Amino acid sequence: MVQVENEYGSYGTDHGYTRALRDVLRGVFEVPLYTNDGGVEWTLAGGEVPGVLAAIDGDPRSGFAARDRYITDQSELGPLLDGEYYTTGPDFWGSANTHTTAVGNPSLIRQYVEDLDFVLGAGSSISLYMFHGGSNFGFSNGAIWKNYTAAFITSYDYGAPLDESGRTTELYDVLRDAIAKYVPEGSIPEPPANVPLAEIQNFTLTPVGALFDVDILGEKTAREAPVTMEELDQAYGLVLYEHMVTTTLQGVLQPGDRARDRVIVYVNGTKKGVIDSTYAKPAEVSLSLQPGDVLRLLVENLGRVDYWSRESGTFIALEDPYKGIVGNVTVGSQVVSGWDIYSLPLDAPPASQEIRPESKALAIAAESPPVFFSGTFRVDGGNASDPMTLDTFLSVPDGVKGNVWVNGFNLGRYWIVGPQQSLYLPGTVIKADEENEIVVLELEPNADSLTAFGAAERTWANHPDPDYP
Repeated sequence: MVQVENEYGSYGTDHGYTRALRDVLRGVFEVPLYTNDGGVEWTLAGGEVPGVLAAIDGDPRSGFAARDRYITDQSELGPLLDGEYYTTGPDFWGSANTHTTAVGNPSLIRQYVEDLDFVLGAGSSISLYMFHGGSNFGFSNGAIWKNYTAAFITSYDYGAPLDESGRTTELYDVLRDAIAKYVPEGSIPEPPANVPLAEIQNFTLTPVGALFDVDILGEKTAREAPVTMEELDQAYGLVLYEHMVTTTLQGVLQPGDRARDRVIVYVNGTKKGVIDSTYAKPAEVSLSLQPGDVLRLLVENLGRVDYWSRESGTFIALEDPYKGIVGNVTVGSQVVSGWDIYSLPLDAPPASQEIRPESKALAIAAESPPVFFSGTFRVDGGNASDPMTLDTFLSVPDGVKGNVWVNGFNLGRYWIVGPQQSLYLPGTVIKADEENEIVVLELEPNADSLTAFGAAERTWANHPDPDYP
């Protein structure tokens, strides 16, 4: 089967568009087509396409009833399909956002089994979302706009029966037993035994260069007013905006129309505060600037928005797609003009030979600008022909916020606030019985070294946000 759009009814009602998409797909695939929308009237009405099977997601009871009630075109009717049945849900960065899981929640697991019985017992169909968890490697995590930025964590495990490392969980066993009642005995093969994950003892990372070093920043774009990440032809990462102060400025800093998404503010190389859109009310940063001061705004794209809230039948203003700074920067009532802008997609960390020796001799203290740290580790005794024996969960326990590269591969973001406190490091990235290079960009360094290690179990925890005490 091939799906025509996904939850399109949550976004719009342009049936000319969805019919055209249907026709394109018919010219490519000789398989059944289907739509997938939320199980309520307005989403089904917006997403349905003539000649295409209408499927629902979420609760199958209310969803199937809604489809039967609101989809009346016979060409859209047929087998009942729950195209997205959720195994818990995604996690979002934040001190108050605990890890979502069915572990230790027998009533939730019982609900899963009852829903499977309801669907399969009637001869209907269901797709588990997620069945196999995943990872938002690099900067690829998304976000939901809720009048603040709800940014997905690096892990996209979703409480899945197969976790993001590909290993079965207790939930897998429960759901497998529930499904087995509806298929011929013995038709479901036994899963392979879970391979133990590797453990890597503590190792130390040392500074190798400052993010604001001229060799790392690269070419600048000079503009009177800031430009967006998109105007820099940049999709992910960070943008640095630098202004040489020429007149006295005093008051609250406003980075364009609002923070997009996390703005670290520096004056003369010292951090003055963070304006973070993951909070419904981002902090205010007040400045008192004199001629000759250097104002820097480091803006991080926390994730492209892929969904937004809808209340009382009316769309909340759609989160527009732009990242970086949109509009003028002001301090108090004064517009700040004249910016040097540096695009920092960070597709790869800087190579050691690209960094000047003096940039490596860093004096790091609280409120220092971002720093790259580097080190090496070994995984001895793993089976190089079976990468799963090298899998591990990497932690940077004394880091605040940043990204991790192993052998040039960007594992993703870490953030002390949680709920995620370790990153899935696939064995396919690791070189067995050899030195493996790790580079960490720590956005808020406070010491001249970092510690890292690999564990056989994931770590979930929440901690206070040091930028929002």
